[in-house]
Formats: sequence, structure tokens, C-alpha cells
Amino acid sequence: MNAQEFSSYKQLIPGSNLYFKMVPIPAGSFTMGNKKIELSEFWMGAFEVTRDEFDIFLKDEQTSQNSKLDAITRPSPQYVDLSWGMGKEGGYPANSMSQLSALMYCKWLYQKTKVFY
Repeated sequence: MNAQEFSSYKQLIPGSNLYFKMVPIPAGSFTMGNKKIELSEFWMGAFEVTRDEFDIFLKDEQTSQNSKLDAITRPSPQYVDLSWGMGKEGGYPANSMSQLSALMYCKWLYQKTKVFY
């Protein structure tokens, strides 16, 4: 990858006015215990995914549904605010989600942007 392609960029989340910044992490190595670990270059979000960004995914009515379902159940309302008082709007980080929720967010983001995250 040339230097121009491997530079920071901002990605607009389609259907919103929100974007996130990606930064390049160069290839390198580090030692973990007695083992030397080699990493190739990769991209990383400059900041955590915000609650505002994650809520676009949660509220997207076009998210594919399983057509073979014969019933839908919902969990009971949350007993506590899972933002733990950190806030939900205005750039606060999304928290208290499962690894599966994070994976589904990335898949949804790929469907919207055509960029694999």
C-alpha cells in the first residue's frame, strides 16, 4: 500500500451527518513473554464508537431480519441505565454491549459503506 492510501481518513455513516476517523497503524513487532510478535499494518478507529453512532445501527429499520422466525420476544426493560451515567448523546462512547453486538454493528457498517470494518 502506498503512503497516500495508508493515511488517516474520515468515514461518513450513510443516512446521517455523523462520521468516524480511521488512523493507520504501521507494521511492527513487540515481545510478549519470550515470543516476538510480528504485526502487519492495519487500521484503527481514532476514537471509541460513540453512542450516537451505535444508535443509528440500533434504530435502522432496514436491518435484515430472519424471515424464518415465527415469533419475536423482547427482553424486559433495563433495570439500570447501561450508560452508567456517562450519557447517551453528544459523543459519549458506546458501552455495555456484547461482543456479538459489536460484530453486528461492524457487519451493518460494511453493508452501508462497502468498507470492511
